[in-house]
Amino acid sequence: MCPEEELNGKPNYRLLALEGTRESKQVEVSTRQAKYEISTTGISTNGGTLTILIRSRSTTDPQLLTRCVELSGNGYIQSGTWNDNTDFCDSS
Repeated sequence: MCPEEELNGKPNYRLLALEGTRESKQVEVSTRQAKYEISTTGISTNGGTLTILIRSRSTTDPQLLTRCVELSGNGYIQSGTWNDNTDFCDSS
């Protein structure tokens, strides 16, 4: 998150280039952590892993997968499929 003086009225976070469009309202995005800080060098200041979960809002199919993106404490990024049974982002 950027300090207020660097934002110049812009939003703190921007995940979708299609923000505010009909398409952007078709997905749910959440995190597994209530708070996560990243230094200017891209490394976690608390040493943990940030897990972002992404899924479609427009389906009734229970088999639809939740995708995940993880940012490790040292700046390594991986993506995969979220496993609700193990609470694990499977990148295989």
